[in-house]
Amino acid sequence: MEKMSEYAETIEIYCIDSWEGGLEHKENWNMDTVEQVFEHNMRLAIQQFPRTTLFKCKGYSHPKMMELLVEGKKGYFDFVYVDGSHEAPDVLLDALLAHQLVRVGGVIAFDDYLWSPKSWNEADHYLLVKPAVDSYVNTYQRKVSVIQSLPTYQLYVVKIAE
Repeated sequence: MEKMSEYAETIEIYCIDSWEGGLEHKENWNMDTVEQVFEHNMRLAIQQFPRTTLFKCKGYSHPKMMELLVEGKKGYFDFVYVDGSHEAPDVLLDALLAHQLVRVGGVIAFDDYLWSPKSWNEADHYLLVKPAVDSYVNTYQRKVSVIQSLPTYQLYVVKIAE
């Protein structure tokens, strides 16, 4: 938020999460505690940056992103960070919805781009982020540009056309 406040008079942050966690979280994490820590940290951040408004959208990404589109938020966002399901069909739909929500010139970041629950020699493409993101980037090759020289565990694209 510190960097964003240098460029914008007001800041809006929309956080979409079910706060249920994935299979990898359920055994080792208390997701109620994770949600409480999130809320605590956001309260502290907003105290430090009072021109920031936080919108907590509790639920799954697909319906929540569709709600934002229905509310008129097409092309509204400067930055969309996709970090949810690791199943390729979910990631692909998140990418398509994020593309609608971000403005031309905005950035979409995909976390866990190279994540795999198995070793690479036994990878199941259904359970990978990379094939879904690659499909989105290849399909929208005239409308997005990949930002190079960033951490390979994530992939960043700039929307260059509607």
